[in-house]
Amino acid sequence: MSGIVHRRTAVFECAATSAVHTLCDVSSVTVPAQVYVSVDGGPERLYAVDRGDRGDLGITATGRGPHTAELSVKDVFSRVNRWAPPLESGVALTGIRGRLLERRAVRAPESVFYGDFVTQGVLALCADDASDCADGTAAHPTPVADALHASLAQVGFGRQGVLQAGHGGVPAAGDAYGWNCAGSPARPDRDADVIVVNQGADDTAFGSAEFRAACRAHLERLRAAAPYARLLALRPFGGAHAADIVAVVAELADRRTEFVDATGWLAAADGDFHDTVHAERPGPPHGGRPPDPPHRKAREGAPVNATRRRRTVAVTGDRTAPHLYTSTEPAASRGRALAQNPAYRLGRTVRGHLRSVYPDYCLGTETRRVPGPAITLPEGADRRDDHA
Repeated sequence: MSGIVHRRTAVFECAATSAVHTLCDVSSVTVPAQVYVSVDGGPERLYAVDRGDRGDLGITATGRGPHTAELSVKDVFSRVNRWAPPLESGVALTGIRGRLLERRAVRAPESVFYGDFVTQGVLALCADDASDCADGTAAHPTPVADALHASLAQVGFGRQGVLQAGHGGVPAAGDAYGWNCAGSPARPDRDADVIVVNQGADDTAFGSAEFRAACRAHLERLRAAAPYARLLALRPFGGAHAADIVAVVAELADRRTEFVDATGWLAAADGDFHDTVHAERPGPPHGGRPPDPPHRKAREGAPVNATRRRRTVAVTGDRTAPHLYTSTEPAASRGRALAQNPAYRLGRTVRGHLRSVYPDYCLGTETRRVPGPAITLPEGADRRDDHA
């Protein structure tokens, strides 16, 4: 992982004080990456992935198990090679030593964030351009995912745009997409529920027409990779290319691709920036993760869940027309409906609304993605309806 913040949780068993060892390749590292580790939901401990420990992160738990350990990448330094192996900074896991327990998969909404220095968390803790002052977990994706109880994949490269290459040898967003680093394919986004893109702040050297073409190609690439996800294109916090992003989203005319106006989420007048672009978050007094303004403000402004509402259809008394009724408040959760099951829809079409429809496992507990029905919206319909 060269510019990526992933949460990874391991479960291990021990009868008394014991440890597991997360092993990393540090043979070419010159500037150690930094990670947080939390055991059993406790305080986070900061580790440097360097040669001094030979890439061995000893994670210790006390008491009888099972125990859980969560590892989050804090920062991979952006000013050295972090793209083409051998990497000078990065987190390259090579194995885990210790007794691990298999966890039952728990389905949670999958959130993916792609962005630049803001998403990477550059200068999030202080004004020095070094890993000690950078913190990807302090950037807005982490509190947004926490608020939605969603899994998180966070990819941020300082200096990167849809046209601009990033620091550390990282290509522009379109060429970097789908890779952890050169030669290392990333986990596909096909099952993502929402993808948030925050790009454009580093593309100010490029003209409107050139930016729009690259931005459209990038969003189309994400849509092809994640056909069912909500795709949210953020207005960069500094406002760069905002009008171009609005125009591209309108041209795409995709009901699941939306522009999110982040105006006012962060403000220099409120002390949210070290300068004009780098969001600030006060550092912790004794290590571990710091308190979380102003990126918390971005979380509170993010309308990721805004269109999830309870809806029902009723027929008029004379049976001449259906009416759609919806709640005015967003739903706290999103369940699955029987009509999402193709076999159930077939049963209703062929046999009427009978209980004895053909059995299958479309809505079973292991279902990863319920296929959406192919519905053509009539002219004038609300194409932004996430449930159409």
